[in-house]
Amino acid sequence: MTSMFKKELLDCLKWVPAGMLIALVMVWQSLPGKIDWLYNTEADIMVAMGWSAGLIAFAFGLLQSLFDIRNDARGYLLHRPLRRTDIFWAKVAAGFVAYVLTLSPAVLTALFYLNSRGLEFLPVSGWQIIPGLLLVMLVFLLHPVGMWIGNRDARWVGTRVLPLAGIVTVLLFISNIYGMGFDGGSQILRWLMYAALWAVHIVAVVVVFGAARHAFCVRQMLPPASGKNASPWARVVGLNFSAITVATASGVLILSSLIPVEPSYTNRQLLMNADGEFQQVQIERSNWNWDEAEYSVRPATDSNVDYAPVSEEWKLAEYSVLVSPRLDRYSWFDQFRNMGDYLIKKGAKGPLHLFSHQNRLLAYGPERLKGVVTLQGVERDTTAPQGEFQKLGVFQHVKAGVGTNGQLGKTPFVVDATGLFQFDSANLEMHRLLPEGVDRACMLYADDKYPATLWT
Repeated sequence: MTSMFKKELLDCLKWVPAGMLIALVMVWQSLPGKIDWLYNTEADIMVAMGWSAGLIAFAFGLLQSLFDIRNDARGYLLHRPLRRTDIFWAKVAAGFVAYVLTLSPAVLTALFYLNSRGLEFLPVSGWQIIPGLLLVMLVFLLHPVGMWIGNRDARWVGTRVLPLAGIVTVLLFISNIYGMGFDGGSQILRWLMYAALWAVHIVAVVVVFGAARHAFCVRQMLPPASGKNASPWARVVGLNFSAITVATASGVLILSSLIPVEPSYTNRQLLMNADGEFQQVQIERSNWNWDEAEYSVRPATDSNVDYAPVSEEWKLAEYSVLVSPRLDRYSWFDQFRNMGDYLIKKGAKGPLHLFSHQNRLLAYGPERLKGVVTLQGVERDTTAPQGEFQKLGVFQHVKAGVGTNGQLGKTPFVVDATGLFQFDSANLEMHRLLPEGVDRACMLYADDKYPATLWT
């Protein structure tokens, strides 16, 4: 088996440089260069690593199969004193080693870049490649899928590549779930969702490897359809799931083309009118036309009442809109959360960017880190021990009038379980407003004539 592994590895190594170049280019383009472009580095790296790794894994699987399906090549391969199962696993092991070698330069480059840029210049860290590495390990499933397709006895190309539809759907589903980061729900619910995802992982691995091994070891021998090993359960499950996926996608595409659906651009807000009454307002627009909108309201205390159209007097009346805070929910898939942009001073090159990280706030200017905001105030040293926020939230309010652009605020409210603070972005100062702990908070704001009202 060792000699077979070496032979397969040498066959794969000649394709490694081309794969290295593809992965390196795709991953490099996903790395953040300026803070203005930074939104979710983990998701960007996951997408780049996932697509490059998927392409490389699938290519290795096909290259290790298509050249061996000719009668002369397969006869030379099978003349060795090895079981066909051992040959299959030697191919998989060689493909995995070549896969790791191909992706290593891109991963090491991303790791070096993130460690060299953060935290002084950008809110990034080398730990942000971990979600991408998890996806890379999962995406290797496309290697046995390539072997499955290469060794299938189907003649039509569409039927032959059918397994690809099912596994690509599963991989996209898992990567999207990972990218969401499981923000909502309790800790127990998040762990249950992770357990369900890993169950999907295990089922996918068993089905794909079982079907690929069967295609290489049995289907290439053209067994009779009524034979005992003609269609094992892994092959049946994989093909049926892929067929259902293709049929469902085709049906949805046809129905969407025959029955056009008018997109809904309706949003709702909670506000307080001039009399101090809370109301729910429903705003309906057509094709995101912000100049024309239909407003309707109902009391916030009674959800059974239908929305009623508003009068022109209502539109001209004074009211304040409820603002929700940006919450800090740290996870491996979102280690630096954007908490808003704020004005520094006139003539500055750009706004101040706040990012939450490890229960503290990192304040970045246009070019580099300005300070670390903690319970004790604003520090310059990122390594010094500092007090941590608990259940951190930041109220970002943007003031805007009719026919004018939004204006960023300067002094956002920072709320956590130990009290209420106000951050002065122009002078990089932290002021404590309430010493008591805060469980819940909301803020109502209007224009400059009517100051914001903070509820805790």
